[in-house]
Amino acid sequence: MRRFAAAGVDAIHEYERTGDPDALDAAAAAFRGAVDAAPPGDPARAWYVSNLGVSLRMRFELAGDPADLDAAIDLGRQALRGTPGGHPARATMMSSLCGSLRTRFEHAGDPADLDAAIDLGRQAVGAAEPGDPDRATYLLNLGSGLYRRFGLAGDRADLDAAIDRERQAAAEIPPGHRDRGTVLSHLGGSLRTRFEHTRDRADLDAAISLGRQVAGETPPGHPHRAGRLSNLGNSLLARFALTGDLADLDAAIG
Repeated sequence: MRRFAAAGVDAIHEYERTGDPDALDAAAAAFRGAVDAAPPGDPARAWYVSNLGVSLRMRFELAGDPADLDAAIDLGRQALRGTPGGHPARATMMSSLCGSLRTRFEHAGDPADLDAAIDLGRQAVGAAEPGDPDRATYLLNLGSGLYRRFGLAGDRADLDAAIDRERQAAAEIPPGHRDRGTVLSHLGGSLRTRFEHTRDRADLDAAISLGRQVAGETPPGHPHRAGRLSNLGNSLLARFALTGDLADLDAAIG
């Protein structure tokens, strides 16, 4: 079981480094093997189930098969049912399920999925133990859900709350953490969105500063580098439109 689980974790890290879709297939197969090998009552089984769900959600994000996403949500719920309250793994499981439900909302549009994601995100942050190295990731998932609800309903309180959670995540996540670039990139995007509604240049300047930081920390060949550079370029173009500073235009183009 542990051999399967370790192979699954290694495969997910390989996908995050290289973007190789075969690595996600390998991760799903490994975690499924761990689930199948776990005897009834094994306290680790729920963790294997949760990780299988995460790998299927990641595969959905790459290949777009709705069956993978539905399975990921079912597995996430199953993992939570099999994990007692107060267990240190519950925060991670709740945050993972939060991400899957938010992803399904983004593709299917059911507000109930989004509300459930935000509720789970809040529970995950509240359940995180002191010093949990993944608390920043839980904050990011919650912030992303609030940001999406702002896009759905237009309530500025959701956007402000999303930025607050993402700022907390950025302050807590250490250099070298696997999600650091994602946290900083999401915060930059949220700040640019708020600038578009308020015209507060401080938000736009902060978005550009974060975008430059993320670009500098994302190596060539990283699967998210192109998207992060595009976000920085869009922010620079927005500031050029605001100020007419050709240096921002040149930086956006070059």
